[in-house]
Amino acid sequence: MATGALDANGIWQYGEDDSETTASALLNKLGESTSEQVGILQTNLKVINVYSAKATTTQSATLAANTFNDFTGASITLTPQSSGSKFLILSSAYIANSQATFRSLNSVRCLRGATTLYTVTNEYTSSDSTRGLYTISSQHLDSPSTTSSITYKMQGAHSVGGATPTVYFNRSQDNTSIGYTSITILEIQG
Repeated sequence: MATGALDANGIWQYGEDDSETTASALLNKLGESTSEQVGILQTNLKVINVYSAKATTTQSATLAANTFNDFTGASITLTPQSSGSKFLILSSAYIANSQATFRSLNSVRCLRGATTLYTVTNEYTSSDSTRGLYTISSQHLDSPSTTSSITYKMQGAHSVGGATPTVYFNRSQDNTSIGYTSITILEIQG
């Protein structure tokens, strides 16, 4: 059972055992929730399109704190069916960095064009070995109010102030743990 919860902005914050929660499990969780937990839960929601991208490329970059870099391949360009369409964005990213006691102190964000929709940061430190690979997952409901083409993309950074470690995307520092970053977007009829 998932141990996470919705935060004040309606973004699901994962618990320790939630890292592999699927879109289906999330939607089931929302269906079990009360209106106080998710705002007004509409029963007439209709998913009209599903978009998905998976970034399997491993990469690394030496970055200053909170300097974001794209997850190569984790982007989706789409055209909304109507200006009232809403987009449920489900994302999961694997990231690590080379800073010895702060390997898990990383951030992932999702952008629509140049606009940051959300940023999620691991806020704990770890003395894990160079094999550590950390998952940051999130969901967000976006209402772009347009029928023009939109690009959503995932980016990652480390959050260690005053340091410039190497950030590893979809892999651990020693390259023994490999993951992938995914973004799935459900277009909901407006």
